[in-house]
Amino acid sequence: MAPSTTSSFESWAFDVSALMVLVGEHEELRNRLAVRSLAECLVAAPAAGLQSYLKSYEAFLDHSQKNYFSPYGCKTAPLRNMKLDNAIRQEGLLKDGNYSTFRVLLANKEPRWRAFRFWTMVLWVGFTWLAFVGLLLACVVSNKATWVGTSSCIIFTGWSIVLRLVEYCMVHQRTANRTLVSRPDGLDAAIFLGRANSAMVLEGDREDVKNWTSGGLAYRQSAMGLPASFWQSTTRLGTLLVLLYIFTVIPNGSPMDQLVFIVLNIIGQANALFGHHINSQFCLASLQKTDDLSGVVRTRKDVYARILRQFEHIEDKSWIDKVGLLPDTPVWRQWRDDVVLYQDTDPKQLYTSIEGKLLKYPNGMEKLSAMEKSQFDVLIEKETT
Repeated sequence: MAPSTTSSFESWAFDVSALMVLVGEHEELRNRLAVRSLAECLVAAPAAGLQSYLKSYEAFLDHSQKNYFSPYGCKTAPLRNMKLDNAIRQEGLLKDGNYSTFRVLLANKEPRWRAFRFWTMVLWVGFTWLAFVGLLLACVVSNKATWVGTSSCIIFTGWSIVLRLVEYCMVHQRTANRTLVSRPDGLDAAIFLGRANSAMVLEGDREDVKNWTSGGLAYRQSAMGLPASFWQSTTRLGTLLVLLYIFTVIPNGSPMDQLVFIVLNIIGQANALFGHHINSQFCLASLQKTDDLSGVVRTRKDVYARILRQFEHIEDKSWIDKVGLLPDTPVWRQWRDDVVLYQDTDPKQLYTSIEGKLLKYPNGMEKLSAMEKSQFDVLIEKETT
């Protein structure tokens, strides 16, 4: 006699422990480093990577792996603004073939659709609460669910909200002290190079650019009269207890309890992905893309050419060597001058022309006479016109 549907259903088992890291600890860390808004903290969804809250904040508040350089300050430094790092990653701004230029907007000139993004987040919060209440009702109405499913949903979601609210109060983004910034209203730019043929340029006042690049995260010394050590210890201990509770009761719950818990984790995973998107949109809402300075690039030489042409107004060209933008060879030294002079010329074609002409001068450009240099320039001009 074939087994009944009920008995076969009751024998099911789920590996629910894997679901807590399905999106991954790294995804949850990205959400935390992007500095959530208050609305995001109130989402009725569990943390996708709850185990990440067990780690020390010394590693959590570390900077990203991206570096930038400034043609004005002639410096190279790591990017510490994780919200910008998330936007670059999420929107593919350094994807091969992209060259984008953005300008920092004044606070009172941010576009109105930024408010639309905020209300989108509010609607998402409302949706998660409806889904959460629906799961609890399913546990109450179903005769196959037990206290395990109900308690796990409430404890897991409730503790996730507590963790987000604690970080909202304790973690803040540093801002530059205007009195310590030399020429705060002067021009500045941060240039990010991709792995191959891509780049992103962020322009604005020195104070604004510094805030957007050097504004790392810091943990407040105290809140509500309690020191930072109390909040860190409490959140880590509470997270450990919640994990132990979940891994103890869920495997021993009914199949319905496990199914409800799986659905709850799916909502948490969706919230992590939605958080990446909404945070990147909020970030880019404070920037204005300069379309005439952005476009598609085919080669690395196109990237270098756009950078040199965009910042040709800087009289002191030593920044090119100081930031190590180009190789220090005779061909590249000649190319960086000519690529600005002949702006309608294809950068790769220009490089090939210079390389071919320099073969006729094995002693190098530095040792050419004035007449020979003049003849060389004429050859290049004929080649590029």
